Amino acid sequence: AKYYDELPTPYKVLIGFGELIGDGVLFKDIADSLVRFFIGYLISVVAGVFFGLILGWYKGIWNYINP
Repeated sequence: AKYYDELPTPYKVLIGFGELIGDGVLFKDIADSLVRFFIGYLISVVAGVFFGLILGWYKGIWNYINP
């Protein structure tokens, strides 16, 4: 089979996109992804601030990590 036989037409893609919007699935999935992104971002910010404070307070640890 040729590759273009397996690909949907632009019209079918548009219809499928409309169904995702109409069912509310697209916005739910986008919201779920944004929640996961911001949870991960918040965890990384808290960890970065924590380790930054530790490195700032303890010069021995700073010198060990950054010789």
